[in-house]
Formats: sequence, structure tokens, C-alpha cells
Amino acid sequence: MSVAIELPRFTGFENRVFDAQASFRAIMDALANPGRIETIALAPEAPSMLALIGDAAQCPELASFAQGTLEYPDRSTTLMLQVESLETETGLTLSGPGIKETSSLCAAPLWPGFADQLRANRARFPQGVDLLFCAGNRIVGVPRSTHIEG
Repeated sequence: MSVAIELPRFTGFENRVFDAQASFRAIMDALANPGRIETIALAPEAPSMLALIGDAAQCPELASFAQGTLEYPDRSTTLMLQVESLETETGLTLSGPGIKETSSLCAAPLWPGFADQLRANRARFPQGVDLLFCAGNRIVGVPRSTHIEG
């Protein structure tokens, strides 16, 4: 059974070019520096072309989203998960591209087995999904190339 949910209409940015560039830059910085919290100064009402998960604890399995193909890994889904808190002092240990040695990330609430799903997501590289965790105007990126421990 499927349920239709009507999302609020995306009205865009007040200053389309500069506000979109600033937000895009913050998202790219978050994905290029996994585990580091970035701030989006000018967040629009809702993002486009992403899977928006309003309750991260109820997120479907990561493998259920578009994974891309070996020829076109860019055809995968980027998930934006709304969480209540983001911390970088404890939690999962992240390593890989964009991380000097290791980084920590604790996003809550998440579902049981989340870390196992992240490890399985990394094992599918170059396929897999990229994740953005959002708490208010703070975001943390965890691309599919990130190694997960903990």
C-alpha cells in the first residue's frame, strides 16, 4: 500500500543565483569533509532533487534507494535526513577521502542497524547513496566513499 504525501511547494531562494550558490557550496563542503558540521546560512523551504527523510529513525533501508550503476554511479540518490542532534565528539568513527585521519559523528535519532547499513553502502562503492544529516541549519555529509567504524 502506498501513501501519497503532499509536500510544501518549493518557492526557491530570494536571490536565486547567490543564495543557491552559497547553499550548494555548503552541501559540497559537507560531502567533501565527511563528519564536519557545515552551516547553511540561507536555507530554502525545501530542497529539490533529493530524497528528503523527515524522520531519520523511520528511514527505509539505504539499499532501497537508487544506487546508480557501475557505468553511471552519479544516478544514485542523495538522502537528506532530518535529525534532532548532530555531534562530532562521539559516535561513529569515519575515515576515508576528505578526512585527514578520522572523524566522529553522532546523529540522533537513527534506526537500529544504521551503522551496518552504512558499512554495506560503502562496500557497494562506486555505487551507493550519499547522505546529508540536517539539524536545523547545520549539515554533515557522509558520502558513499566514507569508511565507517563503531
